[in-house]
Amino acid sequence: MRLHEEVSRAGRYNLQVSLLVVDIDHLEDYNRACGHMMGNLALSDIASILDRGTREVDFVSRIGSDEFGVITARDAQAWRGEAGRAAPRRGWRRTRSRRREGETAASITVSIGVASFPSAAKDEREMLDRAYVALRLAKIPRPGSQALGGKRPGVLSGG
Repeated sequence: MRLHEEVSRAGRYNLQVSLLVVDIDHLEDYNRACGHMMGNLALSDIASILDRGTREVDFVSRIGSDEFGVITARDAQAWRGEAGRAAPRRGWRRTRSRRREGETAASITVSIGVASFPSAAKDEREMLDRAYVALRLAKIPRPGSQALGGKRPGVLSGG
């Protein structure tokens, strides 16, 4: 619903809007290693990092058991540039590492797929599809990567 509204607004006013699909890499493995309580704390931490790492006009929401969505009024390239500069300050690259007695430490990483309207998608459905294609591409090199879901999707960087 919110994505439809933002794409409609962007179309009306000739603006860019981007969708980031943020997937928590291997959350089930983390839950098995550290317990579901720690997994819930990791989800809460990631939600806080996303909230702190976005502007007041951006929209952050949990969209699945291990996914978040971010709608931002920036194109994907502008987002990538700003996020890359802001990541260390805002905790985007922070990982959570917890250890139980007798177990090895486990950490959390995220992979991010990004798509923009109107530069790479003609409507919100295509934007969502392209963001998921980009997310799959981000996971190919290694978890913790970012990728653009444009007309020629590609991986931006590894994390």
